[in-house]
Amino acid sequence: MNLGLQLKKDHIWCSHLTITLDFLEQIKDEQLANQGLQCTVGLLGTDQAKYFILGADGILRFKSRVCIPVKSNLRRMILEEGHKSRLSIHSGMTKMYKDLKESF
Repeated sequence: MNLGLQLKKDHIWCSHLTITLDFLEQIKDEQLANQGLQCTVGLLGTDQAKYFILGADGILRFKSRVCIPVKSNLRRMILEEGHKSRLSIHSGMTKMYKDLKESF
């Protein structure tokens, strides 16, 4: 679970996103099936992939953000989870996208 809290002068922002082990396995499976991401895995340790890491969980990340293949249903699932969370206050599509972009 990821709980975010920001205190601003004019508002308080609170949200949470639940990431289950099953969802992480789906991410790993889609990463393994994606040729572009597998090419990046092959470049790990080189300057071409210097901002990428393969976590202990086997999930590829870019600057600590989980890599999600472009043509993936997971993107929609992430947006839906971020939108429907009981703790999130949907303050607009751009803001929600920015918040989710910090992790994915």
